[in-house]
Parts: sequence; structure tokens; C-alpha cells
Amino acid sequence: MIRLSLILSCLLLFSCSDSGSDNNAEISEITDEIVLDENRLDAVEINNDFIGMYDGMTGLITELFLSDSASVDLNYENALFESKSNIDRIESYQLEDQDESFKKTLIDLMKFYESELENGFTKVIPMIKSSNRSEQEIQELEKYDQSFADKEKELVLIFAAAQEEFANRNNIRLE
Repeated sequence: MIRLSLILSCLLLFSCSDSGSDNNAEISEITDEIVLDENRLDAVEINNDFIGMYDGMTGLITELFLSDSASVDLNYENALFESKSNIDRIESYQLEDQDESFKKTLIDLMKFYESELENGFTKVIPMIKSSNRSEQEIQELEKYDQSFADKEKELVLIFAAAQEEFANRNNIRLE
């Protein structure tokens, strides 16, 4: 099954960089000393951490959806553990009020993964393990995959928009 999350992952921006101006550092004409903007550096770190969690999770989800009967249980446990771990980690971040939406959208995405893994995906595991899938089971798997991808896409687009707002507010450029 082809995973839409790989495509959406490409839509998200993986790292932050300097915007090309002296926004990353102010050069003092008197001392020629570089003064770093700590808030901006923190924002870059937060963005990169959040994207790292997202990328790691989508990798596990992709691996799970591509699982064969021998690896599906382990891949399922890994993805479920990671979703719960990420939620706890993201919730521990202390952000400014105006940046909370970025945090919330990633939590919503991780909670979607957790919920789907605990509910919807458990129903398709027996079909994945089946060596002789019926045409109906194949259609059911494809239907579930498409439904999952549609819900995921919606949440990823919301997350990407929140990331862009976060970057703009914190004067960082995404690439």
C-alpha cells in the first residue's frame, strides 16, 4: 500500500535556516562581537524537534502499513509506543501563548495516530496476517488505508500551517 504520509512528509519543511539577513545575529560595530538571539535559537530547536518527532512517527506508520504477517505485531507495538512517547514529550514543552497552536497541532496529529492504532488498525491486523486474502479483505484494507491517509492529510496540513505561522512569528525561514 502506498502511503500518502510520505508525500505529505515532503510538504513539511524539515529544518530552519537563516533568512539571509542579519536576523540570526546582531553585529556590534563597536566590538565586532556576535550577539545571538536566544529566542530565535530556541524556536529553531523547537521546530527541529517537532519535525524530528513527526518524521520518526511517519516512518514508523509507513513501515507498519508495509508490514508483512511476520513483522506487523512488532511494527504495531513500535508505532503505538512512539505515538504515546511523543505526546508526553510534546506536552512537556513550555511555549509562549502565541506558539501553543504549533504544539497543539502536533499533539492532535500524534493523538490521531494513537487512536487509529488502538482502534482502527487493530481491526486490519488479522487481514494483514492472512496469507490468502479474499477480494473483500483486499478492498477493506485499501479502504482503511485511504481513510487513514485522508484523515492524516487533513491534520498534517493544519500542522504545516501552524509551523509556518510559528516560523514567521519567530523570524526563522523554513526550507
